[in-house]
Amino acid sequence: MIADVQDLSGSDPLGLGVTLHFDLVASSALFALDFKSGPSHTAFAPAPIPNLPTLGGVSLFAQALWIEPRGYACGPSPAKLVSSKGLSFTIAP
Repeated sequence: MIADVQDLSGSDPLGLGVTLHFDLVASSALFALDFKSGPSHTAFAPAPIPNLPTLGGVSLFAQALWIEPRGYACGPSPAKLVSSKGLSFTIAP
């Protein structure tokens, strides 16, 4: 997920047992990306960024969410959801 409003301390607004570091309610832009993991157990999500001058300097906040297979969940989520740490980035002008 990518959003334009950060939740620095993190919260669980949907009660799913994962801490989100982006604000689902206050964000005016939310994007869901489909990420894949490779043989090295790292994940990547291609995110095409349009060549729009208005995007220069925009700060966004990202976090990965995924479902762990049965028996592998390491968090408290009853839905077997796990999340990465939050990431902030700014698009260079």
